[in-house]
Amino acid sequence: MFDDDRVTGLLSALSPRQCAVVATRAARRVAVVADLPGADAYFDDYAPGYALLVSDASALLADCAAAAAIDSAGVAVMRQRLEALLGPEGEEEEEPGEIVADLLFNAASILNLVLRSWAEPERSRHWAFTTLSECYAFAHQLDHTRLGVLEEDPLDLDINSLILAKVRTIADAADAAPRRHVYANGYVAPVRVMMYRDALATKGMPAHTLLFHAAEPDRDGPQTADSQRLLTIGTGGPRDRTGRFRIDCDSGWVYFVDGTASGALRVSGMPSAFADLLEAFDRVVADSAVEAGPATAERLMASVNKIDPTVERIDPAFWTGLATAVASGAYAQS
Repeated sequence: MFDDDRVTGLLSALSPRQCAVVATRAARRVAVVADLPGADAYFDDYAPGYALLVSDASALLADCAAAAAIDSAGVAVMRQRLEALLGPEGEEEEEPGEIVADLLFNAASILNLVLRSWAEPERSRHWAFTTLSECYAFAHQLDHTRLGVLEEDPLDLDINSLILAKVRTIADAADAAPRRHVYANGYVAPVRVMMYRDALATKGMPAHTLLFHAAEPDRDGPQTADSQRLLTIGTGGPRDRTGRFRIDCDSGWVYFVDGTASGALRVSGMPSAFADLLEAFDRVVADSAVEAGPATAERLMASVNKIDPTVERIDPAFWTGLATAVASGAYAQS
């Protein structure tokens, strides 16, 4: 049972910002339903792109939590997007009848509560309490979603099982926000675009992912190659510690330089998109099986092109090569 008094007491000891961070961590657990295979298809009749909206809102909240500050413009736009689907306050749309669509609807509603905890710091404890209460109800709903599932619809059963397994697994790992590596101001000083330089020095990059290990090895400054000034921001992940991820100090583009090759593959158009791409890769391959490699590779490229469309238009070699490896089962988790 949800303990109102205990939760109220715990939140009362936190600052408004801390309350918003707690609410964010809880809500991002339920947002994983948007990444489940087939989630969009279950919601197309009601609102196409709904799963992507849930993922976008979750990513924005993660940025707020990592920076411990509100992205006011981003939150305002995201609340407008959510309200367009959920309905204005006090006039919310009816919840869909289908199981997966209903879960997505509730996940979006919870994310909207957390956005308010950031946007209204004077009521942050109230919105954090409401978020935690709704997350508890969401978990209870998951435990009872077998009711109404038609036995003759195996896809419903598969999705339902995935939701239960995925949320419980990620909930265990979500007690702490993913660790970030924030770069020293002096190290990233050569990056000319102030927005990119400040992002590296404040929000940083994921410290460790399957593809990336944040690092600052270029103590003598950026290296020049083919008239480009490239500054190393990390090495390859556990599978490739010889490769280097580097940012072009003039354009802000991120490249991967293989330890055994002289050429550089363009990975992303900006460091913030690169961070999102790294986290998306980990989400897509989480719990993936060898036999599901081709489908996992398709989901990976769909995510990559949504996050950074320039990849497909300008230089898809890095991600298409990675997708080929995923399709072969090289990154399968089970």
